[in-house]
Amino acid sequence: TLRSPRFWLLAFLTLAPTVVTAGEYALVGDAGHWNSFTRKVRDAIQGAGILDLVMPGDNLYEGDSYEVPWSPWRSHGFRFPVVAIGNHHGGYAREIAYFNLPGEYYSVRPEPGVLFIVLNSNHQKIANEQARFLEQELSSSRESLIFVVFHHPLVTLTENHEWTEKEVFHRATTPILLNHRSKITALLLGHDHIAAWFEVGGLPTFVSGATHEALDPGPAPTVQRGLRVKERFIGPAVPQWIKLNTDAPKKTAVFEIVRADTGDMECRVTLSRQGSRTNQQSEHCQNE
Repeated sequence: TLRSPRFWLLAFLTLAPTVVTAGEYALVGDAGHWNSFTRKVRDAIQGAGILDLVMPGDNLYEGDSYEVPWSPWRSHGFRFPVVAIGNHHGGYAREIAYFNLPGEYYSVRPEPGVLFIVLNSNHQKIANEQARFLEQELSSSRESLIFVVFHHPLVTLTENHEWTEKEVFHRATTPILLNHRSKITALLLGHDHIAAWFEVGGLPTFVSGATHEALDPGPAPTVQRGLRVKERFIGPAVPQWIKLNTDAPKKTAVFEIVRADTGDMECRVTLSRQGSRTNQQSEHCQNE
């Protein structure tokens, strides 16, 4: 009957809003070219049942149309909730329009308790403007998990690129990142065409750029700009992607570096916030 407890329980369960407490994302950097590598990465992510992409830049390498590299993803239902602009693009305005971004830099909260702060490290003319935005977001945020996403690493991580390529941007933003390192869960970067986990000045740093090609990393200097750089894991020169699971109520983020060609999980890193500290635990990271 209308007045039965069972009726009201079913009505409540039907009408109550769904509360998302955990999320799944795939990090795919330097993916703006469609080839056999990119197809393997896409198919591996689809096989894992993940549709939401976190993209730290270089989203169009050649040609006039974003549809060439990205329609193979869109046609399979993939979504683009977090997109940063890199040094390979079709123009800032066109990239913003194609991925329906709020702007060149912005923040997004795709689930309760999780914040992504996205910057355009390629646009050095507005570096100070972005630095003020970054400071404001980090100072005011109260989310359990905070990720900062941009393209160019803040130190030289491999022989492929030097951090001084975007020195103006880094000198403006790095002091802010270090000042708020206790609030930042991880940096999510690209540019070097590797899949890797580093610590830079105490900041957990993940590089997801082994998508359309994968390069041999070469050694990274261990001290740069007065910061200690610790290489924790670098994957081999094969197509790879990084799986990110978030659990805001538990203040925990789990990263898995996965080989797209075999499906093997090469490294798992669990970051958990305890007070003002972020603890890091790893499994299967063979070259750590």
